[in-house]
Amino acid sequence: MSLRRHLVAIVLGLTACREPSTGPEATATTADITRDETAQFQTDSLAYTLSASNIGYVGTIGVTFVNRTGATVYFVNCGGGTSLSLEKRVDGNWQLAWSPILLLCLSPPITVAAGATYRTQISIFGAYPNSNAYPRFFVEDVAGEYRAVWHSVLRTYDSSSSSFGEPLPLDARISNRFAIAVQPR
Repeated sequence: MSLRRHLVAIVLGLTACREPSTGPEATATTADITRDETAQFQTDSLAYTLSASNIGYVGTIGVTFVNRTGATVYFVNCGGGTSLSLEKRVDGNWQLAWSPILLLCLSPPITVAAGATYRTQISIFGAYPNSNAYPRFFVEDVAGEYRAVWHSVLRTYDSSSSSFGEPLPLDARISNRFAIAVQPR
């Protein structure tokens, strides 16, 4: 069985082992979050609830990238998996909260022409904080205000370069803000 099939089997197994919620489902609030229409990465919602499983939280965030740069944009990827992280606002600062595990390969770049859109999903599995499972959440209290940050979105692409090209500025690689709530364990 290939590595990819093993990973898919593990993720599906973890998802299938999810225990039903015993209390009322937590819901995220958007009271203090307004959509930043200028962000090139836009989430489908301003609020998401992650389901609790035996060892972590599971959820999906739909995202659309609208290329308003005036030139083609390139996403470095491995089989469609792109380097990103979720950051949580903690005491007014953005802090790394979660990042997926990615396979180590180099697929042809995902290209998005000027004015075009690219639709993707962030599939979240994050083990509980302070556990020995990965990927895991790095913040003790997972619920809160978040943004997604893409790390390898480029203005130019050169597979022979160690950096693969010139990155877009950070503000062009950040999503709008959104809330995450979690089901009780």
